[in-house]
Amino acid sequence: MGTFGPGEEDRIGYVVSVGVKQDEPPKTEKCATCGKSVYAAERMEAGGNVYHKLCFKCATCKMPLKLNNYQQNEGKLLCKTDYQKEILAKNAQICT
Repeated sequence: MGTFGPGEEDRIGYVVSVGVKQDEPPKTEKCATCGKSVYAAERMEAGGNVYHKLCFKCATCKMPLKLNNYQQNEGKLLCKTDYQKEILAKNAQICT
């Protein structure tokens, strides 16, 4: 086997970083919505979970969310409108 430079791949397929062959791929956090790896440039954290920016959307209407306009109900990300609908529906069931 030859020497690998930064960014080159060996036969196993792991990227070599700073000229040192890695035995394992680097560990990354997983998105709570899709389960795929989340890297720093696309990372959002809310409610103790990590998300891709594109996965951070309402579970009901799929509207993109921001940290200042989301709610969570039973682990689901929701926009404020759908959160209120779910809470009202849940309260209506309790009252009947």
